[in-house]
Order: sequence, then C-alpha cells, then structure tokens
Amino acid sequence: QLDLGPFSARIRVQDDDGGSTEQEWSITSNFEDADNDGVPDECEIRFGFDPNNPNDADLDFDGDGISNREECLEGTDPTVSNAPSAPELELPEDEARIDDANITLQVINSVDPDGDAISYAFEVYLDAELTEELYIAEDVEEGEERTSHEIALELTYNLRYYWRARATDGRGFSPYSEV
Repeated sequence: QLDLGPFSARIRVQDDDGGSTEQEWSITSNFEDADNDGVPDECEIRFGFDPNNPNDADLDFDGDGISNREECLEGTDPTVSNAPSAPELELPEDEARIDDANITLQVINSVDPDGDAISYAFEVYLDAELTEELYIAEDVEEGEERTSHEIALELTYNLRYYWRARATDGRGFSPYSEV
C-alpha cells in the first residue's frame, strides 16, 4: 500500500556515560501524476496505462471489482485479478433427483490470490436462463474445504431448479460457477 506520509522519525544516541542526544524529523513522500488522477505515473507506465489520461484511474482493467487507482495505491497489480476464483458446484449433482423438499447446496471452495477471507452467495432459479429468481443467500461463511447452505425455502417436488454460486473477498467478486 502506498502511504504518502507524513512520517515521523526519531533517533536517540546514548553513550556509556549516560549522555544522550535526540533528533526528530518528518518526511512526506510524493509521486508524479501528470494527469492528476491519483494514480502514480510510474504505476500507469509499468502496467501499460496512459499517464496522460485521467479516465483510466476509475476503470477496472482486470475486472476484479477494484479500480486501477485503488490497485496502484495498494501495491497490487491492476492487470491481474485479486478476486477469488469461481467456486465449483458439488452437491446436488447436475440432473440429480432430490426426494426431500429441503435441500442443501454445496460448493468446493474458491481460492483467493491474496489469502483474504471469503464468503459466498447461492442463487436458485426456476429457469435455465437464470431470469426467474427464486432464492438468494448472501454472506454465507466459508467452510473448511467446502461451503454448504441449506435453502430456507421448501421446493416443489418433481420440478427442475437451477443454481449457481459465487465468492467474494469483500472487495471483488469471483466469476459465477457453472450452472
């Protein structure tokens, strides 16, 4: 993370006779920013952005939900996603017939490249196009290797449902899982 200060520094020197002296000073850092977009020119040049174009600061080149400005200031690569990977649907299996009206959805956990804590969203739909939303659960806490969520809704027997999941590290969202 880029911290511009000011930073305080203090040094104390003490000799064997008990005498000492102390010096204190303040340092403020700065960076060049030709287009005044809040992104250091050095970062824009390193990652292929235009240091004279203020419009690229709020863009999200890697699609991870974190702007180019935020990534440069935090010291992360704005061209590589910092969001978690897509979770993998595990249960119920595709085309499975479920005899119970109450059902538990389970995914194999995502991986976050920064090691951030992850939570999940589970979505259930009535149609394959995912336009008829039936149920959404968000902020489901991650399990150890797999994450499960029991749907708080009785489903109709012998009706086909479609579901998907995605993960978030609180900043960016993973792609959705397969349906």
